[in-house]
Amino acid sequence: MSQTMPRYYFDVVDAQGTERDDVGQILPNLQAARTESLRALIDIAREQFASGRTATLQINVRTDDDIAVSSDCLQLTRTAIQ
Repeated sequence: MSQTMPRYYFDVVDAQGTERDDVGQILPNLQAARTESLRALIDIAREQFASGRTATLQINVRTDDDIAVSSDCLQLTRTAIQ
């Protein structure tokens, strides 16, 4: 009997509030979900930083049962030296 892979949801939190992930992704395990969370955080940060915005970004990972299993946070700042 094969075991069903779990679905993880990635909620993005920034200055505008929380964008709840209603679709999620089927991944083999929690480590894969944590890796995906970091990948997404870096992609979002790249877009934010390229537009000149500073931000604190967070991705909260939860399961189908709405249980939080991981959270990654990144703060972006830009300081003009001259």
